[in-house]
Amino acid sequence: GQDPTTLLGAILRIDINATDPGLTYVIPGDNPFVGNDDGWREEIWAYGLRNPWRFSFDRLTGQLWAGDVGQGRREEIDLIAKGLNYGWNRMEGFSCFPPASDCSSEGLALPIIEYDREAGRSITGGYVYRGRRTASLTGTYLYADFVTRNVWGLRYQDGAVSENVLLAQAPGPVASFGEDEAGEVYLLAFDGNIYTFVSDPEPTAIAFDAQPTAFHLEQNFPNPFNPQTTIRFNLPKDSPTRLSVYNAAGQHLHTLLDEFRGAGPHQVYFDATALGSGLYFYRLRAGDRVQTRKMVLVK
Repeated sequence: GQDPTTLLGAILRIDINATDPGLTYVIPGDNPFVGNDDGWREEIWAYGLRNPWRFSFDRLTGQLWAGDVGQGRREEIDLIAKGLNYGWNRMEGFSCFPPASDCSSEGLALPIIEYDREAGRSITGGYVYRGRRTASLTGTYLYADFVTRNVWGLRYQDGAVSENVLLAQAPGPVASFGEDEAGEVYLLAFDGNIYTFVSDPEPTAIAFDAQPTAFHLEQNFPNPFNPQTTIRFNLPKDSPTRLSVYNAAGQHLHTLLDEFRGAGPHQVYFDATALGSGLYFYRLRAGDRVQTRKMVLVK
């Protein structure tokens, strides 16, 4: 991944409608490394990736998304841009690789989100939903894990992940996603079937397990954390839902979620980069029900 003299560990950009001398394609003249004197392959658009599976363009914004499969501890999602280095194999997700090594992230484009082995073992990148059948998913990046079969919906706004929700568990390992001309998204599972997301106002999910019957706020994971963590909760019925973070003195710091949510499992991502080490509380309010838990930030 850190050797741009090879085509491996990179996303390439070529034009197959013509040929350059000695090639079966043309290297676009505005590729980032065209004309370099260091022997870097000019086909490279971005590098420092391990095993992207898979990448796609947002049909509205043109943004290039990629799910990059990790080595042994972390899976990640990257927003791919021209000429950037995404860190492998100096880093795996937000962590040094190998874990015990000391590394610098200077000059690297870090992922927008990662997950560990509790959530999954092999990411399957998907698409930003731009269809009409399931309006509640509009603008949501849909992705999954091949091993655990978890299917998530991620929202990215103003340079940060604003939401990362567990939508469903697929009926089989998720090999890939597809998108049709109308922007509807399909999931390809290893049970031999192709699935899509159901219409509003039905639950936006694929083969949901039975809905939870209890209101429950789970312990964040990891805990202690530095500086990202995931908070999961279950709602037994549709409710106006608010998830907030407080310091040990009871002062409100962040509102992670404040919207109407449907019954079922949910997941929210919290980045505490701006906070110092210490004890914090997160509180879930859904309708007239409230639960609070502690979490510890260690930097």
